[in-house]
Amino acid sequence: LEDDGSGAQRLRRSFTRTYTIPPDVRLSSISSYITDTGCLIIKGSRKGWKETDLREHLAPPSATNETMISAV
Repeated sequence: LEDDGSGAQRLRRSFTRTYTIPPDVRLSSISSYITDTGCLIIKGSRKGWKETDLREHLAPPSATNETMISAV
């Protein structure tokens, strides 16, 4: 708890966490952000994997009303 002398107070908290990056992830591709709900998202591309254009893998018409989640 910090006091700036004028009666105002400020609370500061910090933490450190270490994550192990798998060896097949390109370090230059790693990015991170915090969502509106406070979740930390860390993303990175794997070496040797190519991106997939999801437009080539459209769901059949019968499945269009269902929620689909794809993790590549």
